[in-house]
Order: sequence, then C-alpha cells, then structure tokens
Amino acid sequence: MISKFKFVNIFGIILSIYSCAFASDTETQKVTIIADNLTYNASGTELKASGNVRVEYGHYKLSTPQLTYNKKTNILTANQPIELYDKDTFKIIASSAEINDNFKQIIATKVTALIEKKFYIQSKQMERNKNNQLAFYSSIGTACSVCPNSPVPMWRIKSEKILHDQHARQLHFKNARMELLGLPVFYTPYIRIPEPGIKRATGLLTPKILTSDLLGVGIKQPYYINLNKSSDITISILKTTKTNFLLETDYRRLFSNGSLFFSSAAKPASNNNILDGYFQIFGENHLNQNYKLTYDATAVSDSGFLGKYGYRDTDRLTSSIGLTNQKQRKFSKAALVYFTSLRDNEQEEFVIVPSFFTRNFKNNKKLNIFSDVEISLVGLTKKDLSTDVRLNASFGAEKVLQIEPGLRVKGSAKVSNSLYRVNLEKSKTNIYKYFDPTLGLELSFPLYKASLDRLDTIKPKLQLVYTPEISFNDAIPNADSQQVKLDQSSLFSLNRFSGLDKQEFGLRLNSGIEYSVENNGPFSYDLALGQIFRRAPSDQFSEGSGLSGMKSDILISGNLNYNSLLTVHGEQLYDETLKLKHAETTLSFIQPSRTISSGLIFFEADLSENRPSDLTELTLGIEANISENWLTNFDLRRNLNENENINGAVRFSFENECAKINLSFRKRFTETNSLPEDFSIELTFDLNGMGQKPNLVRKSNCLIYN
Repeated sequence: MISKFKFVNIFGIILSIYSCAFASDTETQKVTIIADNLTYNASGTELKASGNVRVEYGHYKLSTPQLTYNKKTNILTANQPIELYDKDTFKIIASSAEINDNFKQIIATKVTALIEKKFYIQSKQMERNKNNQLAFYSSIGTACSVCPNSPVPMWRIKSEKILHDQHARQLHFKNARMELLGLPVFYTPYIRIPEPGIKRATGLLTPKILTSDLLGVGIKQPYYINLNKSSDITISILKTTKTNFLLETDYRRLFSNGSLFFSSAAKPASNNNILDGYFQIFGENHLNQNYKLTYDATAVSDSGFLGKYGYRDTDRLTSSIGLTNQKQRKFSKAALVYFTSLRDNEQEEFVIVPSFFTRNFKNNKKLNIFSDVEISLVGLTKKDLSTDVRLNASFGAEKVLQIEPGLRVKGSAKVSNSLYRVNLEKSKTNIYKYFDPTLGLELSFPLYKASLDRLDTIKPKLQLVYTPEISFNDAIPNADSQQVKLDQSSLFSLNRFSGLDKQEFGLRLNSGIEYSVENNGPFSYDLALGQIFRRAPSDQFSEGSGLSGMKSDILISGNLNYNSLLTVHGEQLYDETLKLKHAETTLSFIQPSRTISSGLIFFEADLSENRPSDLTELTLGIEANISENWLTNFDLRRNLNENENINGAVRFSFENECAKINLSFRKRFTETNSLPEDFSIELTFDLNGMGQKPNLVRKSNCLIYN
C-alpha cells in the first residue's frame, strides 16, 4: 500500500520534507529532500518526489522536477533534467542522472558542466568516481560562453574524453582537436591543462608568432615549470627563418627575506664566439630590519643583441652589488659598480666603482635647524687597471624663519671637503685637496587671495648663493656630474651639478615668481617665470643648457588642468633677445574610452652637446577603445627638422572572457652600426580559462546542450 503525505506551510505552499541517511559508516551526514509532493511505498524502500524537487547533502545541491530514491541501493535516479551544484567547484546540467554513495559516484547523460565558473564542458555522458574524478565522454571544452546566441565559441577543444581531476586540479584531454571559430587548427593524442583559476601550473604556454626584417618569420614557444611554492622557471624556444634556435630562460625565486630573478638568452654564434646572447641576474636579501643586500649583473655578447631581439632599449649596462643600512634619520650604502657602454661612438668601458656613502639627518627643534652630514668614498678602476679614489665629507644645514606679515627667510650653508688620489700614469700618483663652502639666503613672500570657490596665489622668491671659485685640476675624473639644463626643478639649487666632481662657483642671484589658481570649477593652472643673475660670466655650463654667461636664459613654465580630462605642461627657455632656445610641451587628454598624449621638444644647435643643428621632435600616443572588447594603441616619434620618423608602433588588442589577442606592428626608422632599420609584427593569443585568470568578468553563464 502506498501512502501519500501532504504538508501545508503557513503561506499555503505545499511542501513535503523527507530526510534519510545514505549507507555509510557514519550516520551523521544526511540527505534532505524537499518537494511539493512526496510518495513512498509501505516498506519505505523507495521514495518518489515531484514538483520543485530539491536535494541537499553537505555542499551538494540538486534540483529537478522529479526523482526516485532507492534506500536499498542508495541510488537517486532522475529521468528529467537536473541541475547539480558542488560549492563553487562545478555546476552541471544534464537530461538524466543516477547518483549514489554520498554523491561520490554520478552517471549523467547529455551534460553541460561549468568548472570553477570559467570552463565549459559539453558531453554525451559523464561519470564521477570515488577518486573525485569527473570523466566526460564525446566532449567539447571551452572557456567561452556557450549560449543560444553564440553556439560556436571563439575556441574549443573537441575530445574523445576529458578527465577532470578535482584533487590535482587538472584537465586531461584524450584525442583532442583544437578549433578556432569552428575550424580545426591542430590535433594531439593527449594534452593536459590546469584547472581554470590556477595561476601556477607546469605546462605549455601560448606561443608568440612574429616576423621582422632582421629575424624573418618565427614562433616562440614557452614552457612553464612550477618548481615549488616559492620558485618557478620558464623556458622558451624561438626559431625564425633568418636565425638559429634561441633558448630563453627565466628563473624566479622568493625567499622569506628576499627574492632572486635570473634571465638569459643564447643561440649559436655567427662569429668567433661560442654563443651569442645575454644574461641578467638581480635580487635582494633583507639581512635584518635595517640591512639589505642588493645585486644586479648584466652581460651581453654584442651591442646590437638586445635591440635585435627586442629585450631592452639601452646604451649602457650597469652591474652592481651593494649593502644598505636605512634607519629613520640615517642612510648608508656600500657598493661595487661595473659599467659597460653599448654606444657606437664609445669604446667598451671597464670601470669598477667601489663606493661607500652615508648620510645622517637631524632636526633641532629648539633651534629650528635642519642639518645633514654626508661621507662618501669612491674608487674608479679603469680599463688600464689604474685606480682613482675620491673621499668626500660634507655638512649642510638650513634654518627657516617666519617674519610677519608673511615673509619667509631660509638660510642655507653647505661645506664640502674632497680628497682625490689620481693615477696620471701607472708609476705616478697625485693628491688633490678641495674645500668648497656654499652659503645661501632665500626670501619668499607668498600672497594669497581666497574666496568661496577660488584660491589665487602669488609666490615671489629670491635666492642669493655664493661659492668661492676654486681651480679644479683637469686630471680629476668626472664620474658623477653630468651636464644639466635650466628648468623649474634646478632654478633654486645651491649646486646645479648632479654630483660632487663639479661645483657651481661664484655669486649668483636666483629669482622667480609663480602664480597659481585653484578653484571648484573645472580649470586650475599655474605660471612661473625665472632667471639667474651672476656677478661674473660662467663658462661651466654649455650654451644649450641655458645657464651660461652673466645672465641665464629666461625660464617660463606653466601647467593647465581641465577637470582631470586635459592636462598641459609647457616649459621654454628664451635668451635676452627673446629668441627661443629650448621648449618642451606635453599634452594629455584622458577619457574613459580614449587617451591622447603628445609631446613636442625643441633644442637649439649646440656643438658642445654634440648637436650640430636644431633638433625638434614630436611624440604622439593614442589609446582608444574601438568597442567593448577591442583596444588600439598608436605611438609615433618623429624628427621634424629632418622630416623623418624615428620609430612607431600600432597595436590591436582583443579581450573577452575566454581569450586575449594582441597584434602589434613596429617600425624602427633609424639605424646604428650594430642595429639597422627594422619592421616587425608580433601576434600573441592567450586562452583564458586554460590556467589563466580572465581579466574580464563573465557576463553570463549560459548552460545549454547542443
């Protein structure tokens, strides 16, 4: 006899609840069945549920119009479509299913599964065993949305069998065929990919296809190896029609107190070398709370290798090892530095610079005096193995006074004492001593005009600086002081040289005035005007720097901001006849869908800076969203005086929830002795969901079976 039970809740909804335990060693875990109607036989061995059926067991949830439960066999049978959830691990839609043994064993037909909310699998039949493995037979796998409006995804893998190892978080494909836009592209008897969302898993990465005038047509195939939780290595092979095989290696390691990175590339040599290539290693180790060891070493077989293969655009390589000690008001560093020049007009330099530097900061609150003490020791070992040594000790202090009604007075003093040991010849050594005091007095009187929605500020400033002139011996090497130009940052400097090997001498008056406007409206801007006056003409600076002579060039600079959408910066230098000597202008226009940046730079001819004619360069950069998924970038650098391009690039990027495609075109119009002109094309195709985390959020999780 079959009995029927109906229970009505307070809202009038018909609901029946039946709870029982699957056969297992423990009786603590129970399955709960909720339905509109529930019927069972008199012996209680078979239960039938219908109408909005829901089954819950631990983290499993199942919904179906109708099902049968056999208590003797521990089998749930659903002959109508089901939806099965396992936390966030997978979601399954099937036309029918049998489930037993605490949901550990499942057999389903006409299945569409969503793995980790990122990877779809369609299969004629699915089985799950006790080892947490899902087997999909006659299956299709893809990370693209499979919806009625997109039945053929951008890419998919058709496979005789897909095995999802939930414990190892791997997907195994047997007799797999890769399709792009429904067209087969390659076949493999076996392939394994990590479960979606896995950031680090051993396996092949997507290849890069390229072509260039220098390299020809080629392909670069990387292979990633996850060594352990703290280290990995990527090995790549590049083969082109015009070059031999190139082997790349990238090794990364994290420590509890630091990190290490090693990168290299090598190929059979085309000359007398055994190999052509480069290597780089850098890292850091925190020895304790204050001390840190840093190291960086780079070497290359020839000056054109890095540019030819697109690794780096540089004309000098630096290798170093250093030890730093940093506290709240103290910084010290000991280092050993090695320089190698890659310039055509420079011979390869061999310069080792052992150095020590320490600086202490103090702020005397009672006297309102800020001071700092510097001590440095530098040795230069040159190509001929001769060594020059510099020992420098300097003391600086400044005091600021505020005098009503708003005058700000700052007094500065710096004393530098240098000792040089110079090897003129291997058998002759000279000693040079220099004492360089510098005094500065700065006056400023900021004026403000404020209203409810606007603040106007005028800041006039005068700075008087004096350094007695000292005749430096020409034999002293200049290792750290490069030529500078007059700009807003150097206008009020006590010493406009960047290092210690050169000192700006004489009495000079630095003057400037700045006007700025800030308001609640869309516009804000500032303008600055400055010039340097000297008691005697200076020949320490080049003509093109704007700093030479009795009077410097006139500096005009300004910034404009419109509602954070448009920013403009301009800086110009004019001589006393108001002839333009130098100009820099940058413009940025930023919108959610596009960004435009442009720059214009002009330098007057200056033979001392190896510039025989005027130089005017234009840079232009555009980034725009063509559509929701398409992005384009355009970059151009052009010499306007010669009316020729220097370099340019166009890039197209496509990205959705299942793929990312990058196509770039690059052209280098200039050439050097080691690197000729070149035009290159690169194509990369990254499949999201194959061990890679998509950058875009999936808009829909359609689950259909075709």
